[in-house]
Amino acid sequence: MGVLNHSIIFNLFLVLFTALSIGFDVAQRRIPNWLNFAGMAGGLLFSAGLGASQFYGSLLGLAAGLGLQLIPFSFGWVGAGDVKLFGAIGAIFGLSWIPRLFVYSALLGGIVALISLAFTEELQYRLFKRKLMIPYGVAIGLAGLVAFYLDPQGKWAGV
Repeated sequence: MGVLNHSIIFNLFLVLFTALSIGFDVAQRRIPNWLNFAGMAGGLLFSAGLGASQFYGSLLGLAAGLGLQLIPFSFGWVGAGDVKLFGAIGAIFGLSWIPRLFVYSALLGGIVALISLAFTEELQYRLFKRKLMIPYGVAIGLAGLVAFYLDPQGKWAGV
Protein backbone atom coordinates (compact mmCIF):
# COMPACT_ATOMS: atom_id res chain seq x y z
CA MET A 1 0.00 0.00 0.00
CA GLY A 2 1.42 3.37 -0.96
CA VAL A 3 2.08 6.06 1.64
CA LEU A 4 -0.68 8.28 0.23
CA ASN A 5 -3.25 5.49 0.29
CA HIS A 6 -2.14 4.52 3.81
CA SER A 7 -2.59 8.12 4.94
CA ILE A 8 -6.06 8.46 3.41
CA ILE A 9 -7.26 5.16 4.85
CA PHE A 10 -5.74 6.01 8.24
CA ASN A 11 -7.53 9.38 8.32
CA LEU A 12 -10.85 7.77 7.38
CA PHE A 13 -10.37 5.09 10.02
CA LEU A 14 -9.44 7.65 12.70
CA VAL A 15 -12.41 9.91 12.02
CA LEU A 16 -14.90 7.04 11.73
CA PHE A 17 -13.63 5.29 14.87
CA THR A 18 -13.66 8.54 16.85
CA ALA A 19 -17.12 9.57 15.61
CA LEU A 20 -18.59 6.17 16.51
CA SER A 21 -16.95 6.20 19.94
CA ILE A 22 -18.24 9.68 20.71
CA GLY A 23 -21.68 8.85 19.34
CA PHE A 24 -22.06 5.73 21.46
CA ASP A 25 -20.77 7.46 24.58
CA VAL A 26 -23.16 10.38 24.20
CA ALA A 27 -26.19 8.26 23.28
CA GLN A 28 -25.69 5.25 25.56
CA ARG A 29 -23.01 6.32 28.06
CA ARG A 30 -21.02 3.26 27.03
CA ILE A 31 -18.58 2.34 24.29
CA PRO A 32 -19.07 -1.18 22.93
CA ASN A 33 -16.27 -3.70 23.22
CA TRP A 34 -16.44 -4.52 19.51
CA LEU A 35 -15.69 -0.88 18.69
CA ASN A 36 -12.80 -0.57 21.15
CA PHE A 37 -11.26 -3.85 19.99
CA ALA A 38 -11.67 -2.78 16.36
CA GLY A 39 -9.81 0.44 17.23
CA MET A 40 -7.03 -1.52 18.92
CA ALA A 41 -6.73 -3.94 16.00
CA GLY A 42 -6.86 -1.14 13.44
CA GLY A 43 -4.17 0.83 15.23
CA LEU A 44 -1.90 -2.20 15.42
CA LEU A 45 -2.51 -3.12 11.76
CA PHE A 46 -1.85 0.39 10.48
CA SER A 47 1.37 0.62 12.45
CA ALA A 48 2.47 -2.86 11.33
CA GLY A 49 2.18 -1.60 7.75
CA LEU A 50 4.78 1.05 8.58
CA GLY A 51 7.36 -1.36 10.01
CA ALA A 52 8.38 -3.18 13.17
CA SER A 53 9.40 -0.04 15.05
CA GLN A 54 6.01 1.59 14.51
CA PHE A 55 4.26 -1.65 15.46
CA TYR A 56 6.16 -1.89 18.76
CA GLY A 57 5.38 1.75 19.48
CA SER A 58 1.73 1.05 18.83
CA LEU A 59 1.78 -2.03 21.07
CA LEU A 60 3.41 -0.01 23.85
CA GLY A 61 0.89 2.79 23.26
CA LEU A 62 -1.92 0.28 23.73
CA ALA A 63 -0.40 -0.98 26.99
CA ALA A 64 0.37 2.52 28.28
CA GLY A 65 -3.09 3.79 27.39
CA LEU A 66 -4.75 0.93 29.24
CA GLY A 67 -2.36 1.19 32.19
CA LEU A 68 -2.73 4.95 32.53
CA GLN A 69 -6.50 4.70 32.83
CA LEU A 70 -6.54 1.80 35.30
CA ILE A 71 -6.00 4.12 38.28
CA PRO A 72 -9.00 6.38 37.51
CA PHE A 73 -11.01 3.23 36.75
CA SER A 74 -10.12 1.70 40.12
CA PHE A 75 -11.55 4.80 41.83
CA GLY A 76 -14.70 4.68 39.69
CA TRP A 77 -13.87 7.92 37.90
CA VAL A 78 -13.99 6.41 34.41
CA GLY A 79 -15.72 3.37 32.99
CA ALA A 80 -14.19 0.25 31.47
CA GLY A 81 -15.14 1.47 27.99
CA ASP A 82 -13.13 4.65 28.57
CA VAL A 83 -10.10 2.60 29.65
CA LYS A 84 -10.30 0.46 26.52
CA LEU A 85 -10.89 3.54 24.35
CA PHE A 86 -7.72 5.17 25.68
CA GLY A 87 -5.90 1.92 24.94
CA ALA A 88 -7.27 1.93 21.39
CA ILE A 89 -6.23 5.56 20.90
CA GLY A 90 -2.79 4.61 22.27
CA ALA A 91 -2.60 1.77 19.72
CA ILE A 92 -3.61 4.13 16.92
CA PHE A 93 -1.07 6.85 17.77
CA GLY A 94 1.71 4.95 19.55
CA LEU A 95 3.58 5.39 22.81
CA SER A 96 5.13 8.78 22.01
CA TRP A 97 1.66 10.36 21.76
CA ILE A 98 0.39 9.15 25.16
CA PRO A 99 1.46 12.23 27.22
CA ARG A 100 -0.12 14.60 24.70
CA LEU A 101 -3.31 12.54 24.53
CA PHE A 102 -3.50 12.45 28.32
CA VAL A 103 -3.13 16.24 28.62
CA TYR A 104 -5.78 16.92 25.99
CA SER A 105 -8.20 14.32 27.34
CA ALA A 106 -7.90 15.84 30.82
CA LEU A 107 -8.50 19.39 29.55
CA LEU A 108 -11.32 18.36 27.24
CA GLY A 109 -12.77 16.17 30.01
CA GLY A 110 -13.26 19.28 32.12
CA ILE A 111 -15.03 21.03 29.27
CA VAL A 112 -17.22 17.99 28.59
CA ALA A 113 -18.09 17.82 32.31
CA LEU A 114 -19.15 21.48 32.35
CA ILE A 115 -21.24 21.05 29.21
CA SER A 116 -22.83 17.90 30.66
CA LEU A 117 -23.71 19.80 33.83
CA ALA A 118 -25.16 22.68 31.86
CA PHE A 119 -27.45 20.41 29.87
CA THR A 120 -28.46 18.08 32.70
CA GLU A 121 -32.07 18.33 33.81
CA GLU A 122 -32.68 18.56 37.53
CA LEU A 123 -29.05 19.45 38.12
CA GLN A 124 -29.28 19.61 41.90
CA TYR A 125 -31.03 16.26 42.10
CA ARG A 126 -28.38 14.60 39.96
CA LEU A 127 -25.50 16.18 41.82
CA PHE A 128 -26.71 15.33 45.30
CA LYS A 129 -28.91 12.26 44.93
CA ARG A 130 -27.35 10.20 42.13
CA LYS A 131 -24.07 9.70 40.40
CA LEU A 132 -23.73 12.00 37.40
CA MET A 133 -22.35 10.15 34.38
CA ILE A 134 -19.95 12.23 32.30
CA PRO A 135 -19.22 10.87 28.80
CA TYR A 136 -15.43 10.89 29.18
CA GLY A 137 -15.08 8.93 25.94
CA VAL A 138 -16.01 12.16 24.18
CA ALA A 139 -12.96 13.86 25.70
CA ILE A 140 -10.69 10.94 24.82
CA GLY A 141 -11.91 10.87 21.21
CA LEU A 142 -11.63 14.62 20.79
CA ALA A 143 -8.16 14.53 22.36
CA GLY A 144 -7.02 12.22 19.58
CA LEU A 145 -8.43 14.50 16.91
CA VAL A 146 -7.02 17.67 18.48
CA ALA A 147 -3.59 16.12 18.98
CA PHE A 148 -3.41 14.71 15.44
CA TYR A 149 -4.98 17.47 13.39
CA LEU A 150 -4.39 20.66 15.40
CA ASP A 151 -1.18 19.93 17.34
CA PRO A 152 0.77 17.22 15.53
CA GLN A 153 4.08 18.46 16.94
CA GLY A 154 2.86 18.57 20.53
CA LYS A 155 3.69 22.25 21.06
CA TRP A 156 0.38 23.23 22.69
CA ALA A 157 0.41 20.35 25.15
CA GLY A 158 4.01 21.08 26.10
CA VAL A 159 5.15 17.52 25.47
